[in-house]
Amino acid sequence: MPAVVSDTSVINYLAAVGQAELLRVQFGKVFVPPAVWRELHAAPNLSCMAAADAAQHSGWLVVQEPKPCRTLEKLFADLDPGEAEAIALACELKPAIVLLDETDGRLEARRLGLTIIGTVGILAAARQTGQLKKIRPLLDRLMSEHRFRLSRELYDQLTAGDKAD
Repeated sequence: MPAVVSDTSVINYLAAVGQAELLRVQFGKVFVPPAVWRELHAAPNLSCMAAADAAQHSGWLVVQEPKPCRTLEKLFADLDPGEAEAIALACELKPAIVLLDETDGRLEARRLGLTIIGTVGILAAARQTGQLKKIRPLLDRLMSEHRFRLSRELYDQLTAGDKAD
């Protein structure tokens, strides 16, 4: 099983809709670098901070610092610290999956040969495995309350798979 490293956004968004536990269910253990840990605690979203603290206390969210390297230096020049450290740590722990939502970070991670999953991918997988019955309410909350962006086409495609009550 590849290591899983998360950027801030995925944990933040999932915590905001009460679904941070999906990370443990789907991946078992998730690594975050120190910059992501700091961002999780600097966010105005208290549910995010509480979810991160509970996950770390339970042992499935592990803070690990990436080793200094040229890749990390280059990433710091192009991305925010959380994204840069998350991608560098994923490169170090290869094979690895990196949990990212931001376009620039995803492009860089892809260029470095990493597998990428975002918030929507985690929610869709949870629905597919029966952990969630519907993702429409979660996507609606993310978009209306948390400025999450999703194309209409993808939204329609994702919500078409929701099960009826």
